[in-house]
Amino acid sequence: MTRKYLTLHQVKNVGEVIDDEKFIELYIEKYPYQYLSSNFNGYYEAHNPLLENIETIIAGSDTVIDDEDLFSDTKVSLIYEKAGIESDLQTLAYLKANPKEIKTFRYGENLYKAKDATKLIPELESELLKVKTELMKNDEDIFRYYFSKADQYNQSILLGKYKKFGVIDKEFDRFQEALTEFVGYLQFMTVTLPFEEIRKHRAKLLKAEATFKKNLNDFIENSSYKESLTEESRSILKSYADASYIYFNHDKYLENEVESVFAMVNQFQRTLNEYYLELKKDVLGFQADLDKAS
Repeated sequence: MTRKYLTLHQVKNVGEVIDDEKFIELYIEKYPYQYLSSNFNGYYEAHNPLLENIETIIAGSDTVIDDEDLFSDTKVSLIYEKAGIESDLQTLAYLKANPKEIKTFRYGENLYKAKDATKLIPELESELLKVKTELMKNDEDIFRYYFSKADQYNQSILLGKYKKFGVIDKEFDRFQEALTEFVGYLQFMTVTLPFEEIRKHRAKLLKAEATFKKNLNDFIENSSYKESLTEESRSILKSYADASYIYFNHDKYLENEVESVFAMVNQFQRTLNEYYLELKKDVLGFQADLDKAS
Protein backbone atom coordinates (compact mmCIF):
# COMPACT_ATOMS: atom_id res chain seq x y z
CA MET A 1 0.00 0.00 0.00
CA THR A 2 2.70 2.51 0.99
CA ARG A 3 4.65 1.66 -2.16
CA LYS A 4 1.83 3.00 -4.27
CA TYR A 5 0.57 5.88 -2.19
CA LEU A 6 3.22 7.47 0.02
CA THR A 7 6.10 9.76 -0.85
CA LEU A 8 8.50 11.80 1.24
CA HIS A 9 6.63 15.06 1.14
CA GLN A 10 3.22 13.81 2.23
CA VAL A 11 4.19 14.14 5.88
CA LYS A 12 5.72 17.61 5.96
CA ASN A 13 7.65 17.21 9.21
CA VAL A 14 9.54 14.18 8.01
CA GLY A 15 11.66 13.98 11.15
CA GLU A 16 8.57 13.77 13.37
CA VAL A 17 7.73 10.40 14.91
CA ILE A 18 3.99 9.73 14.72
CA ASP A 19 1.90 6.98 16.25
CA ASP A 20 -0.33 4.56 14.32
CA GLU A 21 -3.51 6.59 14.84
CA LYS A 22 -1.88 9.77 13.51
CA PHE A 23 -0.53 7.88 10.49
CA ILE A 24 -4.00 6.51 9.66
CA GLU A 25 -5.53 9.97 10.12
CA LEU A 26 -3.01 11.55 7.74
CA TYR A 27 -3.33 8.72 5.24
CA ILE A 28 -7.14 8.82 5.11
CA GLU A 29 -7.06 12.60 4.84
CA LYS A 30 -4.70 12.37 1.87
CA TYR A 31 -6.25 9.28 0.22
CA PRO A 32 -9.84 8.63 1.31
CA TYR A 33 -10.88 5.00 0.86
CA GLN A 34 -12.69 4.33 -2.38
CA TYR A 35 -14.81 1.22 -2.63
CA LEU A 36 -14.43 0.23 -6.25
CA SER A 37 -17.74 -1.50 -6.88
CA SER A 38 -20.36 -3.33 -4.88
CA ASN A 39 -20.98 -5.57 -7.90
CA PHE A 40 -17.97 -7.78 -7.29
CA ASN A 41 -18.09 -8.67 -3.57
CA GLY A 42 -14.83 -6.82 -2.90
CA TYR A 43 -12.93 -8.99 -5.39
CA TYR A 44 -11.10 -6.04 -6.91
CA GLU A 45 -10.32 -4.09 -3.74
CA ALA A 46 -6.88 -5.72 -3.54
CA HIS A 47 -6.77 -7.29 -6.99
CA ASN A 48 -6.54 -5.96 -10.53
CA PRO A 49 -8.26 -6.97 -13.80
CA LEU A 50 -5.08 -8.04 -15.59
CA LEU A 51 -4.74 -10.75 -18.23
CA GLU A 52 -1.92 -12.10 -20.36
CA ASN A 53 -2.51 -13.48 -23.88
CA ILE A 54 -6.01 -12.05 -23.95
CA GLU A 55 -6.58 -13.04 -27.60
CA THR A 56 -6.11 -16.69 -26.63
CA ILE A 57 -8.71 -16.25 -23.89
CA ILE A 58 -11.15 -14.77 -26.40
CA ALA A 59 -10.77 -17.87 -28.57
CA GLY A 60 -12.30 -19.88 -25.73
CA SER A 61 -15.04 -17.39 -24.90
CA ASP A 62 -17.78 -19.59 -26.41
CA THR A 63 -17.60 -21.72 -23.27
CA VAL A 64 -20.59 -21.08 -21.01
CA ILE A 65 -19.38 -19.59 -17.71
CA ASP A 66 -21.42 -19.85 -14.52
CA ASP A 67 -21.20 -16.42 -12.90
CA GLU A 68 -22.37 -17.51 -9.44
CA ASP A 69 -18.89 -18.49 -8.24
CA LEU A 70 -16.79 -15.83 -10.00
CA PHE A 71 -16.95 -13.34 -7.12
CA SER A 72 -17.80 -15.72 -4.29
CA ASP A 73 -16.27 -15.43 -0.83
CA THR A 74 -14.11 -18.43 -1.73
CA LYS A 75 -12.64 -16.61 -4.74
CA VAL A 76 -12.15 -13.38 -2.78
CA SER A 77 -10.32 -15.32 -0.06
CA LEU A 78 -7.77 -16.48 -2.66
CA ILE A 79 -6.62 -12.88 -3.09
CA TYR A 80 -5.85 -12.51 0.59
CA GLU A 81 -4.35 -15.98 0.78
CA LYS A 82 -1.97 -14.98 -2.01
CA ALA A 83 -1.01 -11.77 -0.19
CA GLY A 84 -0.43 -13.72 3.02
CA ILE A 85 1.85 -16.27 1.35
CA GLU A 86 3.83 -13.52 -0.38
CA SER A 87 4.30 -11.77 2.96
CA ASP A 88 5.43 -15.01 4.60
CA LEU A 89 7.93 -15.63 1.79
CA GLN A 90 9.41 -12.17 2.27
CA THR A 91 9.83 -12.88 5.98
CA LEU A 92 11.43 -16.26 5.32
CA ALA A 93 13.77 -14.76 2.73
CA TYR A 94 14.87 -12.22 5.34
CA LEU A 95 15.46 -14.95 7.92
CA LYS A 96 17.41 -16.95 5.36
CA ALA A 97 19.64 -13.96 4.65
CA ASN A 98 19.96 -13.07 8.34
CA PRO A 99 19.97 -16.40 10.24
CA LYS A 100 21.43 -14.86 13.40
CA GLU A 101 18.63 -12.29 13.72
CA ILE A 102 16.47 -14.64 15.79
CA LYS A 103 16.90 -18.17 17.16
CA THR A 104 13.41 -19.55 16.53
CA PHE A 105 10.14 -18.55 14.88
CA ARG A 106 6.63 -19.94 14.81
CA TYR A 107 4.90 -20.81 11.56
CA GLY A 108 1.45 -22.32 11.69
CA GLU A 109 1.35 -24.52 14.76
CA ASN A 110 5.04 -25.42 14.68
CA LEU A 111 8.18 -23.85 16.14
CA TYR A 112 11.19 -23.67 13.80
CA LYS A 113 14.83 -22.76 14.13
CA ALA A 114 15.93 -19.79 12.04
CA LYS A 115 18.02 -22.03 9.78
CA ASP A 116 14.85 -23.97 8.86
CA ALA A 117 13.50 -20.97 6.94
CA THR A 118 15.29 -22.28 3.85
CA LYS A 119 13.35 -25.55 4.01
CA LEU A 120 9.96 -23.82 4.19
CA ILE A 121 10.48 -21.55 1.19
CA PRO A 122 9.97 -24.20 -1.57
CA GLU A 123 6.79 -25.40 0.14
CA LEU A 124 5.35 -21.89 0.25
CA GLU A 125 6.44 -21.15 -3.32
CA SER A 126 4.50 -24.22 -4.42
CA GLU A 127 1.43 -23.03 -2.50
CA LEU A 128 1.76 -19.56 -4.03
CA LEU A 129 1.93 -20.96 -7.56
CA LYS A 130 -1.20 -23.00 -6.92
CA VAL A 131 -3.14 -19.97 -5.64
CA LYS A 132 -1.90 -17.75 -8.49
CA THR A 133 -2.95 -20.37 -11.05
CA GLU A 134 -6.41 -20.60 -9.53
CA LEU A 135 -6.76 -16.82 -9.50
CA MET A 136 -5.58 -16.53 -13.10
CA LYS A 137 -8.13 -19.15 -14.17
CA ASN A 138 -10.87 -17.21 -12.37
CA ASP A 139 -9.79 -13.91 -13.96
CA GLU A 140 -9.92 -15.55 -17.39
CA ASP A 141 -13.39 -16.92 -16.64
CA ILE A 142 -14.51 -13.44 -15.54
CA PHE A 143 -13.36 -11.97 -18.84
CA ARG A 144 -14.98 -14.78 -20.82
CA TYR A 145 -18.22 -14.25 -18.90
CA TYR A 146 -18.43 -10.53 -19.70
CA PHE A 147 -17.14 -10.97 -23.24
CA SER A 148 -19.90 -13.51 -23.93
CA LYS A 149 -22.54 -11.14 -22.51
CA ALA A 150 -21.50 -8.27 -24.78
CA ASP A 151 -22.49 -7.63 -28.38
CA GLN A 152 -19.73 -7.23 -30.97
CA TYR A 153 -19.42 -3.49 -30.39
CA ASN A 154 -19.12 -3.82 -26.61
CA GLN A 155 -16.75 -6.78 -26.96
CA SER A 156 -14.35 -4.46 -28.77
CA ILE A 157 -14.69 -1.85 -26.02
CA LEU A 158 -14.16 -4.40 -23.23
CA LEU A 159 -11.07 -5.78 -24.95
CA GLY A 160 -9.68 -2.27 -25.42
CA LYS A 161 -10.19 -1.36 -21.77
CA TYR A 162 -8.44 -4.51 -20.55
CA LYS A 163 -5.51 -3.94 -22.91
CA LYS A 164 -5.17 -0.29 -21.96
CA PHE A 165 -5.17 -1.11 -18.25
CA GLY A 166 -2.58 -3.82 -18.87
CA VAL A 167 -0.26 -1.29 -20.52
CA ILE A 168 -0.74 1.19 -17.67
CA ASP A 169 -0.04 -1.52 -15.10
CA LYS A 170 3.34 -2.31 -16.65
CA GLU A 171 4.20 1.37 -16.99
CA PHE A 172 3.17 2.01 -13.40
CA ASP A 173 5.65 -0.55 -12.12
CA ARG A 174 8.47 0.87 -14.23
CA PHE A 175 7.91 4.51 -13.36
CA GLN A 176 7.14 3.78 -9.71
CA GLU A 177 10.44 1.96 -9.38
CA ALA A 178 12.29 4.92 -10.93
CA LEU A 179 10.52 7.40 -8.65
CA THR A 180 11.04 5.35 -5.49
CA GLU A 181 14.75 4.99 -6.23
CA PHE A 182 15.11 8.71 -6.89
CA VAL A 183 13.25 9.70 -3.71
CA GLY A 184 15.92 7.85 -1.75
CA TYR A 185 18.46 10.42 -2.93
CA LEU A 186 16.34 13.23 -1.43
CA GLN A 187 16.31 11.84 2.10
CA PHE A 188 19.25 13.95 3.23
CA MET A 189 17.20 17.13 2.77
CA THR A 190 14.79 16.03 5.51
CA VAL A 191 17.35 15.87 8.33
CA THR A 192 19.99 18.17 9.79
CA LEU A 193 23.48 17.31 8.55
CA PRO A 194 26.94 18.93 8.53
CA PHE A 195 27.61 20.95 5.39
CA GLU A 196 30.20 18.49 4.09
CA GLU A 197 27.72 15.61 4.45
CA ILE A 198 25.11 17.63 2.56
CA ARG A 199 27.56 18.23 -0.27
CA LYS A 200 28.38 14.51 -0.48
CA HIS A 201 24.71 13.57 -0.67
CA ARG A 202 24.04 16.33 -3.19
CA ALA A 203 26.75 14.93 -5.46
CA LYS A 204 25.02 11.55 -5.43
CA LEU A 205 21.66 13.22 -6.11
CA LEU A 206 22.98 15.17 -9.09
CA LYS A 207 24.47 12.00 -10.56
CA ALA A 208 21.18 10.10 -10.10
CA GLU A 209 19.18 12.94 -11.69
CA ALA A 210 20.48 12.23 -15.18
CA THR A 211 18.94 8.75 -15.30
CA PHE A 212 15.80 9.84 -13.48
CA LYS A 213 15.16 12.74 -15.86
CA LYS A 214 15.33 10.35 -18.83
CA ASN A 215 12.55 8.33 -17.20
CA LEU A 216 10.61 11.48 -16.36
CA ASN A 217 10.80 12.81 -19.92
CA ASP A 218 9.73 9.40 -21.21
CA PHE A 219 6.76 9.56 -18.84
CA ILE A 220 5.80 13.05 -20.04
CA GLU A 221 6.31 12.54 -23.77
CA ASN A 222 5.91 8.86 -24.63
CA SER A 223 4.00 6.94 -21.97
CA SER A 224 0.31 6.11 -21.95
CA TYR A 225 0.11 8.36 -18.91
CA LYS A 226 0.77 11.46 -21.03
CA GLU A 227 -2.90 11.72 -22.02
CA SER A 228 -3.83 12.15 -18.35
CA LEU A 229 -1.55 15.15 -17.81
CA THR A 230 -3.23 18.51 -17.36
CA GLU A 231 -1.51 21.72 -18.39
CA GLU A 232 -0.66 22.34 -14.73
CA SER A 233 0.67 18.86 -13.95
CA ARG A 234 2.70 18.76 -17.16
CA SER A 235 4.19 22.16 -16.32
CA ILE A 236 5.27 20.99 -12.84
CA LEU A 237 6.96 17.89 -14.23
CA LYS A 238 8.47 19.56 -17.30
CA SER A 239 9.86 22.58 -15.45
CA TYR A 240 11.83 20.24 -13.21
CA ALA A 241 12.94 18.01 -16.10
CA ASP A 242 14.30 21.02 -18.00
CA ALA A 243 15.98 22.68 -15.01
CA SER A 244 19.56 22.41 -13.79
CA TYR A 245 19.49 22.61 -10.01
CA ILE A 246 22.29 22.62 -7.45
CA TYR A 247 20.00 22.66 -4.36
CA PHE A 248 22.65 23.92 -1.94
CA ASN A 249 24.95 26.94 -2.15
CA HIS A 250 26.79 29.22 0.29
CA ASP A 251 26.01 26.84 3.15
CA LYS A 252 22.24 26.94 2.70
CA TYR A 253 19.53 25.20 0.71
CA LEU A 254 18.09 26.98 -2.31
CA GLU A 255 14.46 26.98 -1.25
CA ASN A 256 12.89 27.36 -4.69
CA GLU A 257 14.84 24.41 -6.06
CA VAL A 258 14.04 22.19 -3.09
CA GLU A 259 10.36 23.08 -3.36
CA SER A 260 10.43 22.36 -7.09
CA VAL A 261 11.88 18.86 -6.73
CA PHE A 262 9.38 17.91 -4.04
CA ALA A 263 6.51 19.39 -6.06
CA MET A 264 7.63 17.20 -8.96
CA VAL A 265 7.78 14.11 -6.74
CA ASN A 266 4.28 14.73 -5.41
CA GLN A 267 2.85 15.41 -8.87
CA PHE A 268 4.54 12.37 -10.39
CA GLN A 269 3.20 10.12 -7.63
CA ARG A 270 -0.27 11.64 -7.79
CA THR A 271 -0.48 11.14 -11.55
CA LEU A 272 0.72 7.54 -11.29
CA ASN A 273 -1.86 6.71 -8.65
CA GLU A 274 -4.88 8.62 -9.90
CA TYR A 275 -4.76 7.56 -13.55
CA TYR A 276 -4.09 3.95 -12.59
CA LEU A 277 -7.16 3.93 -10.35
CA GLU A 278 -9.21 5.79 -12.98
CA LEU A 279 -8.54 3.14 -15.64
CA LYS A 280 -9.14 0.30 -13.19
CA LYS A 281 -12.50 1.79 -12.25
CA ASP A 282 -13.24 2.24 -15.96
CA VAL A 283 -12.80 -1.50 -16.60
CA LEU A 284 -14.91 -2.46 -13.59
CA GLY A 285 -17.59 0.10 -14.35
CA PHE A 286 -17.96 -1.26 -17.88
CA GLN A 287 -18.30 -4.81 -16.56
CA ALA A 288 -20.96 -3.63 -14.11
CA ASP A 289 -22.82 -1.91 -16.96
CA LEU A 290 -22.81 -5.15 -18.96
CA ASP A 291 -24.43 -6.87 -16.01
CA LYS A 292 -27.11 -4.20 -15.79
CA ALA A 293 -27.82 -4.35 -19.51
CA SER A 294 -28.47 -8.09 -19.50
